[in-house]
Parts: sequence; structure tokens; C-alpha cells
Amino acid sequence: MYTSLEQLGVRALGLPTSARVQAKVPEESIHMRARKVKHKRMPPAPISVDPTVLLCYTAIRETSQVSQTCEAWIREELLRENEQNPDVRQRRSRGARLLLATVALLTLLPCLGLLVSAGYVRLRQVGAFSRWRALGAPPGGGVDILTGDLEVVYVRALGGTLYSCAYEEKPSAAGCWQPAPEPLRVDEWATFDRRVLDRDVRPPAGTVTDTLEVSAWYPEHAFEARFALLDNGTLWVWRYDVGSYLDLFILIVGLGIGTVLGMVAVAVLWVRR
Repeated sequence: MYTSLEQLGVRALGLPTSARVQAKVPEESIHMRARKVKHKRMPPAPISVDPTVLLCYTAIRETSQVSQTCEAWIREELLRENEQNPDVRQRRSRGARLLLATVALLTLLPCLGLLVSAGYVRLRQVGAFSRWRALGAPPGGGVDILTGDLEVVYVRALGGTLYSCAYEEKPSAAGCWQPAPEPLRVDEWATFDRRVLDRDVRPPAGTVTDTLEVSAWYPEHAFEARFALLDNGTLWVWRYDVGSYLDLFILIVGLGIGTVLGMVAVAVLWVRR
């Protein structure tokens, strides 16, 4: 490192280090110019430089040949110093890769969580997760389906006896069937002429002798139940529902899970760097 302006000028002009700089740019004028350019808007130096080199850069920039020689020398010296310190380049490269990985993780994982939740919502909307469930048979076997809603269904058994099955309260077929007193009560929201899922569903295995479709529509949610009575007297139910609030909640949860996973991955990455 050059410790004086004289040594810096001698090196910049290509003179021997023992020679002294003549009065082309006296030391007094250098300090005066440095004070004058202190408040001027100088063009940015290409790289961070030593204070001594920076003084040379700002003091003799307006001179013709000397300034060009000085600037070229500054660049040479700094490039040589960087080549002699490969660790600097490696640290910068690692920092750039780490920053890129951080941005990628915080962008891709939330998007991935949102896409997964959107796919789940779409599968729900087409009824991919709805399945037929057996409710068993009333005593003597079912003959026909009378009516029902989203909680209970009424069936006439062999011999004319009416039975009801509260299939929502009792998910298993055991103990589901009870004698049903008349009149048969159903939910006032129940409709029998409008489907929520506007397509046919493959029936359970066996010969279907009677069917019933019931739905209930609410402002932000809709439910549907389909019943199939087989020739062996057993009754099956298929449930389906769709709701805008529920779908929105699933999307938010997917996005949140992806964001949390991204933050955890970034934290692990920075700790192990």
C-alpha cells in the first residue's frame, strides 16, 4: 500500500520509486482540488478503493494524460488484489446463490401449496371423495323408498311397515332402522328435483330397484344425498356437498402451509450456510 501522495504519483507516472514528483500537480493544489471536488457530484468509482487512491482519482481527474494513467493503474491494482484474494469472489458467489435460493423458496413453496389446495378443491367439486355407504336393510327388507332428507330416510318394508333410518346420527347400519310414525317429517329445505352435482353417479354393486335424490340449498353451501335400494332389500346412501366458504378456507390453508414450509426451509438454509 502506498502511504504518500508522492509515492502514488511516482507509481502512476511509471517513474522509479526513488524519484520525486515534480510540480506538475503540486501537493498543495491536490489538497485544494480535493476540497473543491468534495461537494461536487463525482461519478461513482468502479470499485471501492483505498482513501489514498481515491484522493489521486479525484485530484488529478481533470488533467489529461495523468488522470488516464492514474485511473488505469487503479483498476489494475484492484483487479490484481481481487485475483490474489479468491475468497472474496467465493463469498460473493455464495451470497448470490443464497439470496436466489431464498427468493425461490419463498415464491415456489407458497405457490405449490396453493396449487395443491386448488387441486383438492377441484376434486371435491367433482365428487371424487364421495362414496356409497351401506345402511343395511329394515326388518323384512326394503321394498321402496318413501322420502327423506339430509339426516333421515324413510323406507317401506315387506308387509307395509314404515321404517326410518337417521343415517347422520348413526354412521353404522347397526341399530339404524326404527319404526316410523306418520306423518313422515322431512326438512323444509329439502328439494327433490334439483341436483347439486349435475351428473350421474355409478350405483353400488347389485340390482337397483328404487332411488331417491334429495338436496338442500343454502346461501353459501349446498348438500345432496342420493339413495339406492337394491333387490336384496338393503339401502345405500351417497353424500355430497360444496361450499364457497369451505373452498376458500382450503385455499388459504394450502397457501399458509406452503408459506410456513418456505420460511422453515429458508431458516434451515441460512443456519447451515
